[in-house]
Amino acid sequence: MGLLKASKRDSLLHGVMNKRGESLSSDNSKPTDTKKLISMTALIFAFLVLLALGYGYFGSEAGQRSMAEALANVRTVTIDPVMDFFSGVTSVGSGDYFSYSTNSSSKKMGVDLSDFRVITGNTLPAGYAIDFLYEIEYFNVPRDSTYDSEFYCYFNITEKDGHVLEIPEKIDGEIIPSSEITIRRDSQPVCRFSGAQTEDLDGAYIIYGAFAFDYATEDVSIPVYFISGDLSDSLGDKDFFDDYGLDVSSSDLRTTYNGEPISIGIGVGGEGKEEQPVVVRSGDVISYNTIGITLRNEWNGNILELSDFTLSLPDGIELDDQLNGDPSPGCPFVFTGVENRYNTYKLDDSMVDLFDYYLNSGEFFGKSDYHSFQCWLYIDPEILSDKPYVVKEYKAESKYRYKINEKYTSISLVGADDSLIVEGP
Repeated sequence: MGLLKASKRDSLLHGVMNKRGESLSSDNSKPTDTKKLISMTALIFAFLVLLALGYGYFGSEAGQRSMAEALANVRTVTIDPVMDFFSGVTSVGSGDYFSYSTNSSSKKMGVDLSDFRVITGNTLPAGYAIDFLYEIEYFNVPRDSTYDSEFYCYFNITEKDGHVLEIPEKIDGEIIPSSEITIRRDSQPVCRFSGAQTEDLDGAYIIYGAFAFDYATEDVSIPVYFISGDLSDSLGDKDFFDDYGLDVSSSDLRTTYNGEPISIGIGVGGEGKEEQPVVVRSGDVISYNTIGITLRNEWNGNILELSDFTLSLPDGIELDDQLNGDPSPGCPFVFTGVENRYNTYKLDDSMVDLFDYYLNSGEFFGKSDYHSFQCWLYIDPEILSDKPYVVKEYKAESKYRYKINEKYTSISLVGADDSLIVEGP
């Protein structure tokens, strides 16, 4: 249904209101009109009182902080959730997402920022140093663990020297003892804004704080069942696991996510199917097998740097150089040697640089929260050793720098010409 033009809408409303007025004037008596007048007067008075109270509140430091915090909340809202949803559906539907099972006993693992707050009250005199605390929380990590981190804090001003700025100016705070530090459970970094940075300010301001830390998603593995082409043909439509009496569920054939900022999912398959068991053929019949890897952002922050990714394949299984070609965004790995009877692959240096560019430009994850790789495999038929099936293990780990989601708090700065009335938080 189309929208009414303004002139048409005004005409229609005018007609409706006139008819309603005619009906009321013809049916109501004068005492009723008096009651209406009293009611209208009371409503107008109540409205004026509320308006005065609202003006008084939003003119106060607390009201200004509330308004600033409400505007800050807008930053966290997705601009186009519909596009985000359909982009995710398209990506998953294209078959490039490889899932995992979740460890129910470990919902979160790593370091996060639980709060960022001013040390003193929320109403402060301009021209003095102001300190803010980072309250860091550690989840399911060893008590003596340490993390190389980088902290930052800032706020924006929209006016300077009596003029409104076309682009807000960012004011960075100083991190004490240093912006780049190694944190542990007893660490207490502080954000400080000097008196010189606040001396000409007056009003409500939102102060943002966050940090990034180096972390790794480790010990990721998936069991992979291999059967011969002859066995696959003889099974027909029968399920391999049921036929051999193996108590294996679909969740057993996935990696396990333990609550890290980044999860790793691994998918395997061949002959056009992403499923197990993997069929290995020999002789003149060619069997094409693949491995798929998905990195998924599980927290609300962002990866700043993907410094390393290690893929380990058991003896007899390797990436097919001929089919994969040179390292590429789709299959970015290069062979680095054999460790404990596993063929080891890492990110090619050129791909590390490329992914850094993608991460900085926001193109690594795009509209979704994950990024996938997929590579061709060469599987030596001899891995079966005349057995009906064998079980091997694929392993992976990833190292990265992760920036947690910003926290913010509001303060009111009172200029030298204003009286300072200390308020509650």
